[in-house]
Amino acid sequence: MIPQYKRTLDRCDDLIARAPTIATDDLLVSAICQHICVLMAGALETAVKEILTDKCRKKSAPQIAAYASGRIASFQNADPKKIHSLMAQFDSKWAEQIESFWSDEIKDHIGSIVGNRHNIAHGRPTEVSIARIREWRKSLGGFIAQLIVITDA
Repeated sequence: MIPQYKRTLDRCDDLIARAPTIATDDLLVSAICQHICVLMAGALETAVKEILTDKCRKKSAPQIAAYASGRIASFQNADPKKIHSLMAQFDSKWAEQIESFWSDEIKDHIGSIVGNRHNIAHGRPTEVSIARIREWRKSLGGFIAQLIVITDA
């Protein structure tokens, strides 16, 4: 079964590929980019939840996994600070590894995805462009891949 975050990222990739060809109107391209940003923020949050929940189910007693899964389910607004804090609750080494992994650029991109999602949801202006979306998507993919590596170690 394909995890939900992968399906969402596939939708993002499809929209990123199509956006320049289907929209010649700048306002429409901006709206598509905002939609992709919201999808990426959802994929980020879902990836953290799915990866950590899967790890708990595989490595913990059923009762502990159930408790941890319940705690993970309430995780939201996956900015870098909250991701680091959640990782530290599971394993301080995971938090250290995540901190050493993400460069300022990756950390900024993750923060930008979440911050812009909030601005979009509240009707505030954003400067989300297709070029930024492409950069953020690359950083998001790298972060998720590293999250899997860290939790599998």
